[in-house]
Amino acid sequence: MIQAAPYIIAPFAKALGFSVAALGMAKATDTVNKYIEENPEQAKKIMAMIMPAQGIASMLDDKKRGIGDNNPPSPIEEEKPPQQEPPKKPNIGEELLTASIIKNKIQTWEKYMSQDEAEKAVKERNITLKDLEVPALKKQITFRKNGNDFDILFDRKVVGELQDITQFKQEDGSQKGNERSYNLSFINEEGYNGEAFDTLDGQAFAKDEAKDTIARDLLRDTKEPGYPSLKDIFQNIEYNKKGIPKKVAEESEIIRKQVEKNKKALGGLIDKALPSRSRDI
Repeated sequence: MIQAAPYIIAPFAKALGFSVAALGMAKATDTVNKYIEENPEQAKKIMAMIMPAQGIASMLDDKKRGIGDNNPPSPIEEEKPPQQEPPKKPNIGEELLTASIIKNKIQTWEKYMSQDEAEKAVKERNITLKDLEVPALKKQITFRKNGNDFDILFDRKVVGELQDITQFKQEDGSQKGNERSYNLSFINEEGYNGEAFDTLDGQAFAKDEAKDTIARDLLRDTKEPGYPSLKDIFQNIEYNKKGIPKKVAEESEIIRKQVEKNKKALGGLIDKALPSRSRDI
């Protein structure tokens, strides 16, 4: 089996559309090596593209002397009649690999307009195509009320939460008038809400600021392996049909069934809080 050199893994993975930071080096290495083994010709093209100066593509070159090199063909090769190659079948393996890597596609302005329309718009406004990305992403971000909190959805899939902390503000005397306050957090690689990283006062302001913050992080590539961007998390996480991370939904369902079982066993009501968003399952 062909093994790619360690320093090839990251750029090769990026060319395939996934992040080493999101998958981990071990899994990314296995995925890249498997792709190279199953798709040697395509792999040569990718490596020639990402590292042309080093000529790494030659490591997969299995061409024999004769036809296609600088030596004259052998008599046997000259006598062979031309053969018609069979139709090339779709590379199902490559399609499945790509599908398994990027589970959720992120679209910006191309979701709403063609290339020609976008170029016309930037010319008229004297801006760049990049300037259209954040507004297009913010347009796809919505909120779903969950008790006093709000689930934040991108493309109808949960990506974060605005957790209401007004009660704590009231208790420590830091509430501003009658404004409600929220902690903003993104989902982590497991699909659960991560640690809050910002506190926002006022519901309207909190929603607007959350939209802007999420849109920008959906465009950001991971820089530190241990701290994946929302872009990499969103593209690689698996959701159910209700837009809830599949792992969260499945684990919440197990807890819900256990609670129901305990209620019946004790013949009464058990007040046990379920994980966030479990009521939407």
